[in-house]
Amino acid sequence: MSNEFRGLLSLGLETRSGLESKFNQFRENIELTDNQKSQIITSHTNLRRELEKLSYVQSTFLTGSYKKNTMIRPPYDVDIFVVLNQDQAILQPQSILDKLKRDISNISTYSKSTIRQDRPCVVVDLNHCKFEITPALSQLGILSLGYKIPQKGLYSLNWGYIDDPNGLAKRLSQRNIELGNKLVPLIKMMKKCKNKNQMNNIKSFEMEEKAIQRLSSIFSFRTGVQELLKIYEWSDNSKQNYYQWLENLSDNDFAAHCRSTLFGQDFPQ
Repeated sequence: MSNEFRGLLSLGLETRSGLESKFNQFRENIELTDNQKSQIITSHTNLRRELEKLSYVQSTFLTGSYKKNTMIRPPYDVDIFVVLNQDQAILQPQSILDKLKRDISNISTYSKSTIRQDRPCVVVDLNHCKFEITPALSQLGILSLGYKIPQKGLYSLNWGYIDDPNGLAKRLSQRNIELGNKLVPLIKMMKKCKNKNQMNNIKSFEMEEKAIQRLSSIFSFRTGVQELLKIYEWSDNSKQNYYQWLENLSDNDFAAHCRSTLFGQDFPQ
């Protein structure tokens, strides 16, 4: 190997390493801070403790992006499932939601908080985040545990079956390990991209599911971003052959595109 070739190879590796370093800094810029995590832990622990004191509540558990560690700052909503005693199955979902909303409002800690029904859940809005509380009835299926939760019907809320909401969390955790612990931070980055560019063609849990199913490897954060843009069918319509255009960019130009278009000012210069 000639000295000239070694020099070019070294330069290429340094450039690639520099881009990956920027992605790692970007990852830190969008993840929850230690203080935000501490506030959420304290709040959800206290709220769940109070909920589990209610006579008709069997247990509670966390789910959603906070449980899956795919939440980005600023913290938005933390999902809590409230598992009801089976004798509550005779009640209509709206009656359960009304009762939950009333009983949470009567807890002194939350008497001054904004508490409302939003979709088939009760929302407790605190200063640092909001909690979405979904009542659920456990249902033991043939293969796994599922739940009945309030779901919108034609004229009113009805009980509808869903699989264990933490099943996706388990699959995501396992796939993240298989992909060198790059999948979860990559999904956080793509959530930032979704928010900045108002990509409303896909929900957050669908982003996670598609990434689990269709990403076979993650060589670097750059290649992961390029692949997920294709998977989610996100593109810049002002550029012909956008995905090919991305692949042909130098690392410096790719970083500039990340900052100007994909992710915004949280991506390092």
